[in-house]
Amino acid sequence: PPELITGSEQDHIISELINEFLSTDLPADWPKQLRRQVMELRGFRVELRDLITVCLEHRIEPEALAKLGIEHKKPEWEAAAPFFEGYLKRLREPANENRHDPSTLLTVVTEQLSTEAWPAIAADLKLIVVDDAQELTPAASELSISARNACSF
Repeated sequence: PPELITGSEQDHIISELINEFLSTDLPADWPKQLRRQVMELRGFRVELRDLITVCLEHRIEPEALAKLGIEHKKPEWEAAAPFFEGYLKRLREPANENRHDPSTLLTVVTEQLSTEAWPAIAADLKLIVVDDAQELTPAASELSISARNACSF
């Protein structure tokens, strides 16, 4: 079965990627607001993780994030793309084959449920109640819609 990685595991992956990056010289065209001191802060890791989460939920790949950064004059997005790519590589390593962060887990489950039969444990569902639906992320909203469409009321 799929395994959910924790927020601290996500933070650890991102921290490793940042440390690897900081062990080299910053590129000449690197955004000035992303100084080395900023990138060492916990808040930077949190913001980077939030950006990656939003990209995953909207199915935006690292290359697309870099292009969006150029199009919208957001050099931070362009600079975040390599971290995002490294994050995905770590998440998709063979040892992590069935491990997912919350965003990828929701999108994988939604895709599976739209193409495969629901598992026996959920086949008899008649009602699914979603609390605080206005706060659902895009991925959770898609899963909710898939579940609604699969249930026979």
